[in-house]
Amino acid sequence: MANKYIPPFLAQQTNVIIPTEDGKYTASNIVISRNADYYMPVDVTATSAEFSYKPSVYANSLGGWEAMMLPFASDNVSSTSKKLIKPYTTTADGDFVVKYASDNGAKIEFALPETDIINAHEPFIIAIPETMSGDEIKFGASDVLIGSTTQKTVSGTLNGTFEKIPYSENDVLYVLNSTGTEFELLTKGSIAPFGAFFTKLLPAKAQTSVLAIAEPIVGKETPGDLTSIGETDAKTISIYAYDGDIFITTGEDEIITIFSSMGATVKTVECKAGETYKISNLPQGIYIVKGKKIVI
Repeated sequence: MANKYIPPFLAQQTNVIIPTEDGKYTASNIVISRNADYYMPVDVTATSAEFSYKPSVYANSLGGWEAMMLPFASDNVSSTSKKLIKPYTTTADGDFVVKYASDNGAKIEFALPETDIINAHEPFIIAIPETMSGDEIKFGASDVLIGSTTQKTVSGTLNGTFEKIPYSENDVLYVLNSTGTEFELLTKGSIAPFGAFFTKLLPAKAQTSVLAIAEPIVGKETPGDLTSIGETDAKTISIYAYDGDIFITTGEDEIITIFSSMGATVKTVECKAGETYKISNLPQGIYIVKGKKIVI
């Protein structure tokens, strides 16, 4: 039941939350963008809701992932050029790819959703094809519950935030790099509102097996069509820290040198293509491997 003290014209305005006489909250139209921090102190049932953003990277032969999270469940996604679009699912083709993280104890994996509904408060990685370059992507819903931002926001070990998280030397956070190919240690800047991140490095090989976009989707032959999730290029190198150890996997035979943060040589590893090497018994600290900063 609506609150009789709220003028009808005000109740129909965008982003106006109305308390009801039975202690709940409603809204006519909620419009959210990724350009600012977001805070919702209570659960709200909205007649319509919309979240919009413009991708900063697009799917290509090397990567193109972004990591993010929605404040409500969406079953209506559109782009400026293609209007209604749908994500790939385990049973149907689509126009873009969404994957959710899970941790089976041995490694982190990403999987397609079973339905085309994008879940609320559940972080995911998303790849929008280059054919939609420059488009604004809108996630919509009708008669939807928008949960408060006090809810837990984690999927597997992938965490989400509705507010900007600035870099701090006291935090160990891993975010997707600018090309959307792998998660890297955050060393400057910030995590944007509605972003997603890991609080520990991925186990060995988890990244290269699930975070590259490489092979064409079966039946998709038009240049520029979205590609599927596959293995990375043969020459890709993967370097991770996990549970105090450093893991290295290379796509070709290579000698890898591990340096201390001061530039001193700590260890040299002769790597064979496709094999994973575990380097243990290193003191806690910062190491440099192939130009990457690794923290254990």
